[in-house]
Amino acid sequence: VIARAQLGEVAAAVRAADKPVLLQAAGGVGKTVFMQSLALAFQPGDHALLFDCFGGGAYRSPEDERHLARRGLLHIVNDLATRGLCDVILPDSPDGAKMLQTARARFAQAVRTLRSATPGARLIVLIDAADNAAKQAQDRHEPCFATALIEAFAFKPEPGVSIVASCRPNRAGLTKGTADLAIIDLDVFSEAEARTFILARAPDATEANIATAFARSLRNPRVLAHLVGDWDALVVASTSNAPIEVETLIAARVDRALSAAGLAAGDQATARQFLAGLTLLPTPIPIEPFASALGISDDEIASFCADLAPLLEQGGQGVSFRDEPT
Repeated sequence: VIARAQLGEVAAAVRAADKPVLLQAAGGVGKTVFMQSLALAFQPGDHALLFDCFGGGAYRSPEDERHLARRGLLHIVNDLATRGLCDVILPDSPDGAKMLQTARARFAQAVRTLRSATPGARLIVLIDAADNAAKQAQDRHEPCFATALIEAFAFKPEPGVSIVASCRPNRAGLTKGTADLAIIDLDVFSEAEARTFILARAPDATEANIATAFARSLRNPRVLAHLVGDWDALVVASTSNAPIEVETLIAARVDRALSAAGLAAGDQATARQFLAGLTLLPTPIPIEPFASALGISDDEIASFCADLAPLLEQGGQGVSFRDEPT
């Protein structure tokens, strides 16, 4: 993981802000990795908790409902409770407003607990991919706990509590709702960060290679990661410095994975059904019944998912997405 120059600045801005902070960046800039790093960047005595609204794509599942207060907010508070910072919330009410009030009281209790050991300590609640929760709530005509939390703490800040949410710029309005808050833009890699990223993964890269990678990726971390994964073809042997989009790279990887798994050579309709199933079914998708429904072998699906790692992840319960554009 590359140490981002913005990390210290953002951590200081979050600590100094009275209201919630919205961290925004386009796809591929590294919001999730940055939020994970941010959770470790605060002062000794502060306590940061990171909640993931994407959940490997599980946020789309009707059984998950992590966009609702009775799931997402309950999880956050009870996670703090397991760390000994506050009392638990019992799942006894679907009332979002009541849940918000109780969560505020638990956050205040957590701050008191922290400050009993470290005066001036802060509780930082980091909500990654908050726009996914907001979009799911909009699609289902339901309230989003992340938006409600941002609005509530923007209207009435809680001493010692910082709320940070990440989103894409085109969903900033949907995510923050009516809240008046601070918005921070996360930049692409600087030249120094991009160079460090490349040399850690392609130590034999020449200056010409690095210049080509800069030009083709525009220093977007996700595009750089794809370029490094196919370094010889996309950089060393490239005769073009034209920028390449992450969706184009993902499409090429999907095509190669289909061919390697034997799916592209078979019935095209089956291949399309397979891809559509990955797109539409709630994750994690169990491999055996999915393969059985399509009339293909488990090995074909497992091979495809392995070739797309780490964009797709195979776990004990099935296949999950680790990457939204995929």
